[in-house]
Formats: sequence, C-alpha cells, structure tokens
Amino acid sequence: SGSHHRSSTEIVNDIKTKATYMSNSAGATATGPALEYCRDHIFQTSTGMRANSRRTILLFTDGRSNRGPSPGPVAQQLNQHPYNVAVYALGIGQNINVAELQAITKPRSTTNPLVYFIFQ
Repeated sequence: SGSHHRSSTEIVNDIKTKATYMSNSAGATATGPALEYCRDHIFQTSTGMRANSRRTILLFTDGRSNRGPSPGPVAQQLNQHPYNVAVYALGIGQNINVAELQAITKPRSTTNPLVYFIFQ
C-alpha cells in the first residue's frame, strides 16, 4: 500500500531527538516552527496518522516565542480543515505573554475550539 505507519518507538525517538535539539537552541523559542512541524510531519496520513483519529496539540509555553513565524497564524491553520486540530495552550512559568497564548488559541472553529490555561 506504500503508506508507512510509524511505531510508538519511532514516534518517541523522534520526540526525544527534537527535544534534544530544542534544549540546545541557546534560548531561542521557536513555537511557530514547532507547530509547522506538527502540521507538516505529524498530522499527515502519509506519516501514519489515522484519517479519522482525534487530533490534539497540548502546547506548554511561556508565550515568548522569538524565532520563526508567529505561532498564532500557524495554530489557526491547524484548527481549520483539513487538519482540524484542537490546540490547548498551557502557560507555564513567570512573566507569561498572555497575548501570544490568546493568539494561539483564538477560536476559528466551533468544532475544535482552542483554549488556554495559565499556571504560575
């Protein structure tokens, strides 16, 4: 059939690789590119996502993205057809940029509302 379904081990290893890259990025916070990666590589049936599966992103952030495109428009794109991803943003830490969390979770769809929470 030509489609490749990734095993749980492959997915976990991919996340570990990306987390290692993120921890070595010298203070840069690339939330927009991270969401683009999810859009382009994770939420695709060609990479193993089931066509009718529930799609959710749980984003932990201080809302201080400083590299790449703004995360708000990317999150809004994910919330629309054909992706239909529910995005939940959890504000973590001190001095959270609430405006960025609101931009990420600005509702565009009644089917998949976006929500943010703040924990300080």
